[in-house]
Amino acid sequence: MTDPLEQFAQLAARARQESPPPVDVTAQVVADLRRVRPLEPVDRTMLIFSALAVAASLAVAAWGLDAWSMLSDPMANLMQPLSGVMQ
Repeated sequence: MTDPLEQFAQLAARARQESPPPVDVTAQVVADLRRVRPLEPVDRTMLIFSALAVAASLAVAAWGLDAWSMLSDPMANLMQPLSGVMQ
């Protein structure tokens, strides 16, 4: 019985001697390119809903920015009533 590594080396040597089969896909590629359809016109309904979504996101972003500015110093409002007592 031969060593498995030796068998593998023999198979690899045989594989190096063989040439790959010729492959010609030109006809398939040209046929696929001819089947490509032109772009469809823009759907107005999708455009309207997209514009509404952008407007809504801008409104939420503006509200979020206002809320973020109030969170810049959260302890300031907590300590403000105590400042009168501490004086």
